[in-house]
Amino acid sequence: MASGLEGEADIPLAPGSYWFQKAKERHVTKCLSANECVFFQSQTGKADFLVSK
Repeated sequence: MASGLEGEADIPLAPGSYWFQKAKERHVTKCLSANECVFFQSQTGKADFLVSK
């Protein structure tokens, strides 16, 4: 997987990695593998998921 701010270079994440994403910060998360990617999300408050066009 990779995560990064919209318009910036991807930051590859190795298995077992973690990252913090600020609320309302536009970002891109994607699978870099030829196989499916699985991730676990944990948070204490509300969340939303908005797909960019």
